[in-house]
Amino acid sequence: MHKVDNVRVTFGDKTVLDDVTIELAPREFVTLLGPNGVGKSTLLNVFAGLLLPDQGSITFNNESLENFGFSQVGRIGHINEDLKFFFIGKLSKFIKTLSSCCDKWDQQYFDKIITSLDLNIESSFDQYSRGQKVQMNVAMNLAMGKDIIFLDEVTSVLDSRARKIILDELKSFCDRGGTVLVTTNIIDELDFYSDRVIILKDGKISLDCNRNEISTEFVKVRIQPEDISEFEKNEDVVWSKINSDGTHTYIVNKSFKEFPENFLIDRRAATLEDIFIFNFSAARGLE
Repeated sequence: MHKVDNVRVTFGDKTVLDDVTIELAPREFVTLLGPNGVGKSTLLNVFAGLLLPDQGSITFNNESLENFGFSQVGRIGHINEDLKFFFIGKLSKFIKTLSSCCDKWDQQYFDKIITSLDLNIESSFDQYSRGQKVQMNVAMNLAMGKDIIFLDEVTSVLDSRARKIILDELKSFCDRGGTVLVTTNIIDELDFYSDRVIILKDGKISLDCNRNEISTEFVKVRIQPEDISEFEKNEDVVWSKINSDGTHTYIVNKSFKEFPENFLIDRRAATLEDIFIFNFSAARGLE
């Protein structure tokens, strides 16, 4: 079990995380959403033990990551946009050294992943494209037998084929007992994979729920064009899209009751992107 408890992080006079508590469990694929600059990367750095909070605690299997000599560092993986690799030479040589140092290394699994991704380990890391560097980092972390992997805004540099392969492997990793926490700006790609959704807003957790609960917490409705101007006066409705029949789709909380007479329920379930729009629309106070 991995947990941050009552965490507060400040940079100068700016509070980035404020009283944040999250507990991650095995077999969870968790998607963390929020606009740029809200503190998603900071939260992942805290979870991974790369940044110590000003307040609060970080524990992994009841051991504090803040202790000097934390004994389980090899069980936590962290991949971000800073794709530096301090090794000169062919990756095959590095992999040989890495595998000899890692008790849980699974060579067969590693070979399977890099074959499916068409990665050539006879090249150096510097010869890889940005997307290939991400793929190799994910493949190594999976083959090392980590318990939990944090991925910070890395899926956006992958092409569609590589993205599906990587996400499928990460989902399988969770099915086998692992945990994934991922941040992304390409929200719709993770809708199918996510077991749990967390939204970070103004330094706090504004939503933390099972993915399946979203469809019961939020509703999409279709409003006739002649009713739009009056309907939009309500601050609790958020515009989503225009439909082919001329109606406009809006996202509302399930408790909302002030509908015009000729409204229709949109049978399409609310998506992660819908929920992101609902939480961060300018109409709801985002500057």
